[in-house]
Amino acid sequence: MLMDTDQPPSFCKIILSRETVMNKMQLPSCFVKDNKKILSKNCLLKTSEAGMSWEAKIARKKPNYFICEKDWPQFVLHHQVEPRDILIFSLIEKSTLHVRPYTPKNCRNITRKRQLSYEELSSSSSSEEEIGPSKRVKKMEPIIVVSDTEEEYVDMSFSDDDEDDPPYSHRATY
Repeated sequence: MLMDTDQPPSFCKIILSRETVMNKMQLPSCFVKDNKKILSKNCLLKTSEAGMSWEAKIARKKPNYFICEKDWPQFVLHHQVEPRDILIFSLIEKSTLHVRPYTPKNCRNITRKRQLSYEELSSSSSSEEEIGPSKRVKKMEPIIVVSDTEEEYVDMSFSDDDEDDPPYSHRATY
């Protein structure tokens, strides 16, 4: 596994079914192998929510390793983990994983009780505009420079009909 020494070791999981992940989630074997010296049988899961953390167990059922038990089911419920969600795990300290949940829906919050709030903006003109997510689709072709001699064009357009390939947004915390 190639590792960027400037970034903590990390992996991502695409959730296929809530029932499958509710009790346990398989860890990539290469992640466990590469980081076995700083992983223990118990781990702490943290998110960007201040003061929130969940204890879980790392268990081995040959030949695989799983995050399971303790607070794992509460973590799944709290973050409303659903099929097609993506969880990105980064090993930030010994047996401490920072988890960033992403969803195919636009900026859905980590908790169901929180709502996105939009701050009113003052403008010098007398016309007021409602601020919120745009429903329009823009066709954009940004350029990503791969090397000094190559360029790659990426189609960033998305419509509600593209159910198989949605853009992913990080769940915001406000």
